[in-house]
Amino acid sequence: MGSNPTFTPEILRVPVNYDLSLEEMIAAGKYDWQNNNINIINFPPPAGGWGSGLVNLDVELACFNRFTEPEEVLYKFDLYDRRPGVLPELLAVGAEYPQKQIEFPIVQIGSVWPDLQRGGKRGVYLRRGNKERGLAFIWLEHGFPGYYRIIAVKK
Repeated sequence: MGSNPTFTPEILRVPVNYDLSLEEMIAAGKYDWQNNNINIINFPPPAGGWGSGLVNLDVELACFNRFTEPEEVLYKFDLYDRRPGVLPELLAVGAEYPQKQIEFPIVQIGSVWPDLQRGGKRGVYLRRGNKERGLAFIWLEHGFPGYYRIIAVKK
């Protein structure tokens, strides 16, 4: 992604099966706990779907090494011909590389729930609690600490 020192990616080869249901994708991650509002009602696929079939995808874990606002993340991704990862891609990372989320939180910002009751946008992220792995919400308006990883995929 260029020589920008504030944007360091780690690339993971991940099999993503876009044909699985959201429930099957979540189950494949074998999380110790999850927020039950991460479901197909709050995170429906876009009109054309997230994708189709089984795809071996290079998912980039972007690390900005400093606090970053969502708008800057999207700007940098676009600058380097990347798109933000979507929920199936995040869940595939969790299933294929379960220990990564013990190292650092991993966020996707391509699938967003506009939580109208609480007045904000929620993304989903892989996080840990003690040594347990969880699937949780993140308020996108709050931005991302420098140690978070945000998933990106080549356009």
